[in-house]
Formats: sequence, structure tokens, C-alpha cells
Amino acid sequence: MAYNGLSELIEIALAKGLLKYRNNPLEYISKTSTRIGIGLNILSIGFDIYNIYDNFSRISVEKNENDGLTIL
Repeated sequence: MAYNGLSELIEIALAKGLLKYRNNPLEYISKTSTRIGIGLNILSIGFDIYNIYDNFSRISVEKNENDGLTIL
């Protein structure tokens, strides 16, 4: 339900932006793609930090040395 509402808001925002840049839609598309790229990079950094934390927290509770990470 929330996904449908969010997608409608995104559609409305894109339509308003395209109307604003009616004479040069490529400028709007380039600005939008830049902002989306920045957002995806920030999201990727968040996933990387989560995975690093998860992996290092698993090292401390590893009991079998053969299955754990070999540091040296």
C-alpha cells in the first residue's frame, strides 16, 4: 500500500519537473539522474557499513577455527 502511494508521488514529481523544463527536457533528465545516482551511492555505502559490521561481529563468536577467517 505504501509502495503504491510512494510511486504515485514519484510520478507526480517527475511530471511537474518535466512540465517545468518543457523546453529542455534533457536538462531535467540529467539533473534527475545525477540526484538518483547520489542517492544510490549513499544507499550503497549504508549497505557496505552494515555488511562490514555484520561480518566483524560474526568473527568474535566463531567457534570452529577451520571455518573462520584466516587472518595470518
